[in-house]
Amino acid sequence: MSGAAKIATFAAALGGVFCVIFAFLIVSQKDTFAAARDDYNTKWTSTKTELVATKKDLTQTKTDLTDKQAKLDETTSKLTSAESNLMAQQKKAGDLENLLKDKEAELARSKGQMDELLQKFGDQDPANLLSNINDLKAKLDALEGERKILDDQLQGAKQNVAMLEDALKRKDQGTMPPGISGKIETVNRKWNFVVLNVGVKDGVVPNGVLIVYRGNNFVGKVKVVTSESSTSVADILPEWHNADIQSGDSVLN
Repeated sequence: MSGAAKIATFAAALGGVFCVIFAFLIVSQKDTFAAARDDYNTKWTSTKTELVATKKDLTQTKTDLTDKQAKLDETTSKLTSAESNLMAQQKKAGDLENLLKDKEAELARSKGQMDELLQKFGDQDPANLLSNINDLKAKLDALEGERKILDDQLQGAKQNVAMLEDALKRKDQGTMPPGISGKIETVNRKWNFVVLNVGVKDGVVPNGVLIVYRGNNFVGKVKVVTSESSTSVADILPEWHNADIQSGDSVLN
């Protein structure tokens, strides 16, 4: 065999070896690429799942924010209503006071007229004089009754004004008089608030904190959000949660 033939045969053999090695490398890389592809698909599936969960959480957060804003708007509306009610009660008290003064002046005039009649008609027929006196006395009694009714209404209006003024002064600080005692009427676990059977007339004001008991056991604390005349709404304070608050639990401060 010539030298050229030997070289050609060697080159062919060497080329065959390279082909085998190259084929082996391709098969090895194929497995590597397949593993990388599977890993990528797994991570992509996990990422899509996380994105769906994140989107769901974001939607719930937006819903919660909308509900909280609605509760805030409702509280603001009730506060505005309470202030308007206070102004109306103050006006009513002023009107009653003026009306009472008018009735007292009319009563004084009627008494003066009766005194004049006694002096002027003292020598008249006793029957006529007695009839006039009885008429005036009946008028005086009626005016006195009206005066008493107006006085009672005025005192009630002044008490309402004092109660509303006191509640408005205490609402910003959440200060409440000692000795408040009531019950949990209903519990809303979805929004984490309760309805109480005590309100402004009992001294309950927004921002005030009440302790919740069941028997002799401490259950938790609630913070008043809104307060009506005899009811109020309070948020459950999670940092003071010892057990689930239930309807019928007692509250006090």
